[in-house]
Amino acid sequence: PDYHDNGKALHLRLDFDSSGSLHGQATEIYSGAFIPEVSTFLKGLDETERRAPWEKKIARSFPGAQIDSFDIYPPDSSGRDFKIGYSFSTGPTIRPFADRAYIPMDLLGGWSDLPALPAQARQFPIELGRRLVSER
Repeated sequence: PDYHDNGKALHLRLDFDSSGSLHGQATEIYSGAFIPEVSTFLKGLDETERRAPWEKKIARSFPGAQIDSFDIYPPDSSGRDFKIGYSFSTGPTIRPFADRAYIPMDLLGGWSDLPALPAQARQFPIELGRRLVSER
């Protein structure tokens, strides 16, 4: 299935400077059922706490990374996807190893999940129960 219908995509750009430090720009795009999950999670956090889950996730892939900017682009009434954009940087990441460079990162394992959702019981603003009506 296409992530546009119900899922998550990650667009990531990575640049290394002459000192071996990494500078990245990321855009996470959520659609379908992922939109209320991420939106509810973010609304439950104070504005100053919102970047922390993403900073922890980045640090698992890129040790020592810190988020430089963090922006949330909620969907509008036209049905746009929910986007989270951020930039990050690390200290020197590339390490020489014989005649090769070692870059410690785990893109697939560290980026495959949503942030940890709260453990408390979920509440919905609308009663979802409906009366069963049979047609004859």
